[in-house]
Amino acid sequence: MKSDVCVQNTNDFSTVSKVSAAAMGYFTDEFQKYFVSRTSRRSPLIHRGYCVRSQAINHCIGEFLQDTQDCAHRQVLSLGCGFDSLYFRVCGNLEAKGSTCFWEVDFPAVVKRKCRVIAGTEELKRMLGDQADYDGSGCSVLLSDDYKLLGVDLGDIAALDSALDGAGLRWNCPTLVLAEVVLCYMDPTRSTDVIGWAARRFPHSRFILYEQFSPCDPFGQVMMNHFVSLNSALRSVAAYPRLEDQERRFLQEGWEKCRVLDMNEFSALCVPHLEKTRIESLEPFDEFEELHLKCSHYFILAASRGTLADCTALRPLCDTHIEFSVLPAPEFRGSLPVNPFTTSVRGLRRFGHRSCSVSSQVIISAGGFGEGDGKHRRLDDIHLLLRKDEAWGRETNTDQWDGRLMHSLTPLAGGHVLVLGGRFSPSRPANGVHILQYDEATNRVKMTPRDLLPELHRWRHTATEVSLHGERYVFVFGGRSVPSAALREDGLFLRTEELRWVQVGVEALRTNANGEAHSAVFVY
Repeated sequence: MKSDVCVQNTNDFSTVSKVSAAAMGYFTDEFQKYFVSRTSRRSPLIHRGYCVRSQAINHCIGEFLQDTQDCAHRQVLSLGCGFDSLYFRVCGNLEAKGSTCFWEVDFPAVVKRKCRVIAGTEELKRMLGDQADYDGSGCSVLLSDDYKLLGVDLGDIAALDSALDGAGLRWNCPTLVLAEVVLCYMDPTRSTDVIGWAARRFPHSRFILYEQFSPCDPFGQVMMNHFVSLNSALRSVAAYPRLEDQERRFLQEGWEKCRVLDMNEFSALCVPHLEKTRIESLEPFDEFEELHLKCSHYFILAASRGTLADCTALRPLCDTHIEFSVLPAPEFRGSLPVNPFTTSVRGLRRFGHRSCSVSSQVIISAGGFGEGDGKHRRLDDIHLLLRKDEAWGRETNTDQWDGRLMHSLTPLAGGHVLVLGGRFSPSRPANGVHILQYDEATNRVKMTPRDLLPELHRWRHTATEVSLHGERYVFVFGGRSVPSAALREDGLFLRTEELRWVQVGVEALRTNANGEAHSAVFVY
């Protein structure tokens, strides 16, 4: 019972996140706001996650409505509906509203709260019409001509079947079954029973499943532990860890066809380029690695049977065929020395950091995003990887990093390491520079902050020490900044001794359209 309550509480967080994303323009939803009492602006990363989720669900609903447009009657059954505004946002755009009936099922406590919100909101009541019954008998909490809200525990298949049948559901008409992050909380046997029940009871149907997978890698382990800490463990995810496991699961339960994509694949295949460009303009965002990592642990699945199996689900937008696969490990030939890391090295499970060698025995890494204190977070340490007996097996950390990401680490001729640029957030670049000095006797790193004028407000750049006319410089090129997503053409030279920017004439050889070489001088 306590676990069920905690699962129900995930609905409240999800609803606030949807309202926040809709308010920022990631998708259109004028009705979700009625189901929250207090709003809270979420981070851009959370917005992007809910955006791609909305894109996937809307894509699947659109395909179903298109594939059944000639049917006299069709149904959408949302299992574990929570406070989702599906009926209100979809029905407002349906031309033949009366031909589509929406059914929603969740815990009785959840749907009673939802019913109270609908009954107390004039705009929502108006969309349901005057015939809506807000005090149905038994499991039926709210009944109208084309919207039914039922309170049933999905773990009780007999009660679910009886409630739907008693409220007048038509088993033989085309039906779309939705389960967004619902079955994953259930016991694997019971959630599989739901999948098999739907296949048997709906001869012409499509089942859409959106939830997590891949629990065994570092990101997946933290993800699983996070939900355990909320007392809402992802039970089915451990039982079906891979996409092929989920596909096999549906086919074995009687579904005729099944197609599954992780959310990176879905975004690449099914989201228009113009929509991606529009989303990029909504708010500053630079957490692409984190987003892609998160999307590689969520999937959208469409399983079909009957007449709906004749129509391909999760159709790509164009005929371009894109295959996603894990590249094989590169084969090294010749005398390239390879020194493997030992499995005990855990401090480098991060990204967004920068690394460089300070000697043949020491690699220094600073900052990044990874696992810390059992959570995914920005890391505030400097990590040292030490070579021992021809293997990189020792590591140590010092907690003195300022938290910047996407900076550059440049080893200098004098043995120091120069830290340039970086950011704390996509709208907050890092100021100043740091000089790092490794002490071999203590295995410690001394970090000395230095001023830099003008500031280098960029990140994801390169910074390389070069020698020109007997002088040493650090050449900085590329990257991005707050106003510019890509700094393609400007380069900078930094005198390392006094840390000041200088102009340097660089002669380069270019080839014109006729293949003729000519020289040009650029001043940086």
